[in-house]
Amino acid sequence: MPVTNDYDRINSSFERAVIKMRESLQYLADNGKVSDKFIAIQNLIIKNLIDYQAQTEM
Repeated sequence: MPVTNDYDRINSSFERAVIKMRESLQYLADNGKVSDKFIAIQNLIIKNLIDYQAQTEM
């Protein structure tokens, strides 16, 4: 089914993007390039993205 394949492809791309965002944030945090407040905001954004994705999969 093309629709399922498109959904799976988009979902996989989304997951890769969130993982890359997390890795980039971790790199910045490990190298002292960002403030604790920035990290907290980014973690909240990532959490909200993951929650949104989980809701769309139901």
